[in-house]
Amino acid sequence: MKPEKRLANINIMAKRLGELDYNYIGAKEAVQNAARELNAHESKIRFKEKYPEDFEW
Repeated sequence: MKPEKRLANINIMAKRLGELDYNYIGAKEAVQNAARELNAHESKIRFKEKYPEDFEW
């Protein structure tokens, strides 16, 4: 992204970074449920899927 366009859209990017969308909320609940079922701390739960090669920002 060109610097001018980045500067013009910085408020949109900041808003998106601060919001918790449904993907985050779902992932957090899944981690909490897994930790509860395994009787482990949430920090011990690991993501075992492959990460996508290309992220769409």
